[in-house]
Amino acid sequence: WDPQLVHFSKDYRVIAVDLPGFGASDRVDAPYTPPWYADHVVAFLDALGIEAVTWVGHSMGGQIGLHAALDHADRVERLVLVSTAPAFGGEDGPTGLAAAEFLAARMEPVNEGRRMQYIARQVVPTMVAPDCPLTVQEAAVKVMAAHAPAAYRAALEAVVRFDARDRLGSLALPTLCVTG
Repeated sequence: WDPQLVHFSKDYRVIAVDLPGFGASDRVDAPYTPPWYADHVVAFLDALGIEAVTWVGHSMGGQIGLHAALDHADRVERLVLVSTAPAFGGEDGPTGLAAAEFLAARMEPVNEGRRMQYIARQVVPTMVAPDCPLTVQEAAVKVMAAHAPAAYRAALEAVVRFDARDRLGSLALPTLCVTG
């Protein structure tokens, strides 16, 4: 997110939250689910005295933002969802075969006791475009390698189980969805 932070901070107050279990944040005993993180970030906004935000989230960060917009509607004025979907796994949803296969493939190296550095080097290339600059991939590997394995495991399970399709109709805020 560094390039985006630099760019947008020219015109806006920009805050990047280092979520518990990821990056340099504490490893806590927590569910690491989008609703839990949404509540955590709203409490963080309270501590900063921030009433409402434009929420920009990528992947699980978008799921967290979606939950924040649904559960704390007065706190999210606008929503930007980047490579985020209201449910995982396509038409068959979070309980379907695609979700199960994804989770099994991503959990295999975790279950084998592999280090996050190894997992990041395997996973990041599958998450970016074929022509993604190597410097961007290396930055993503560095970020992912810092994840706590327990948080990574819990986040994978939460992302796959995520399903907010039945609540989308209650959203009443400008929302930009970006993918590709």
